[in-house]
This record gives sequence, C-alpha cells and structure tokens, in this order.
Amino acid sequence: VNENAIETQTIAYITKETTLGQKSIITLPDGSTVKLNSGSKITFPEKFSDSIRDISLEGEAFFEVVKNEHKPFVITSNKLTTTVLGTTFNVEAYTDKTDVKVTLATGKVSIYAEGEKAILIPSEQIVFNKEDKKIIKKKVDVQRYLEWKDGILRFENATLEKAVDKIEKWYNVTIEFENKNLSKCTFTGVFKNERLQTILEHLVFVKQNVKYEFVSERKIIIRGRCTN
Repeated sequence: VNENAIETQTIAYITKETTLGQKSIITLPDGSTVKLNSGSKITFPEKFSDSIRDISLEGEAFFEVVKNEHKPFVITSNKLTTTVLGTTFNVEAYTDKTDVKVTLATGKVSIYAEGEKAILIPSEQIVFNKEDKKIIKKKVDVQRYLEWKDGILRFENATLEKAVDKIEKWYNVTIEFENKNLSKCTFTGVFKNERLQTILEHLVFVKQNVKYEFVSERKIIIRGRCTN
C-alpha cells in the first residue's frame, strides 16, 4: 500500500449552517460539541488530521472541546485565530459586525489576530476590532455572554437599535422604526424561550408611547416616540 498516496487524498469538508431564527448542536469528529447560534456557519474536515483540529466559523458558537494535548483545536473566524487544547468558550464573529469577541468559561485559550496576541483565562473576554486591528482584554460576567445557548435573550439598558439587531437574528424577522430617533431609546428585559410577541408586548408596556405593528408575517414596524 502506498501510504503517501493515502496521506495526500483530498480531505472532505463539512459545512453546517443555521438560518436566522434557527439554532443547532453539532458533534465534531473528535467528540467536541458546538452550539451554533442563528445565522451562523461552521466548516470542519470529515476527519481531523493527526496534528490539528481545524475549523472555521462565521457567526456565533459555543464550544465544548474534548481535551487533546497533542492535537490543538484551532478556530479561524474573521482574521482571528483561537487555539485551545480542551475548554469551553464562546466565539462571536458575525461578518457584519466590526468586533469579534471570544469569551472564556473554562480552561485557557490563545488568540492571534493581525499580529496581536492574547491569552485568556476563565471570566475573561477579548474584543478584536477588525478596523483598527486592536485586541482589548477585559473581565466579564461570562454567563451573560453564554445565555443565548440556553434560550435566554437579555437586554440591559440596550438601545432599541442593538436589541432589534438581536431580535431579528433570533426570530428571523425584519423590524423597522417609523421614527429613527426610536432606535436610540433604551430597553431592559430578560426572556427565556419566549415568543416574539411577548417581547414586543413587554416593550410597549414599559415604553407607553411606543407601539408595534405586524405589517406582514415577518415584518414589524415600531412607531411612536421615546422619552428616555
């Protein structure tokens, strides 16, 4: 048997993708698991090589990586590379966002992007700005960045602009403001596996001059004004 011929066979890659409004759990060839958030895509080889476990990500995912000290687990996402041996962490790397965020729950990860390097320990997060190519590291409440995988949507004094961005991905809808000033209005609420209407009803309850209307099954208009 020609072993070299076997080694040079073309590696088949698998791509798993979630549409807006959808989430999924994927098991990788090494037994590691990935929870893929809405509007995200992950690509990985059908079989990992003997030296590396390499995958690429667009969007957001939570990883539970099986420990293997001899075979690093490497994620490429928007010019940022995350390398681990075995750990649990979250990567948020949507192509339409300026920032890429890596948040560590357990273990240790190393980050490399555009010549910048960082090591993360639990309860730390790095934010890589794709425009200025800088990495910023900070302490965070990790659970706030992992709640999405358990069906929790949290808004803490978030502008409606940012809240709507999350809601659109989460429920696969389009939301428009009749009055652009509404987008700067702030909104607080925590929702677990709630229907979209529940969130909208909460919004109009706490912002009494704000109303919403479904103009079609997937399109909502928010009207009114906001005093805070």
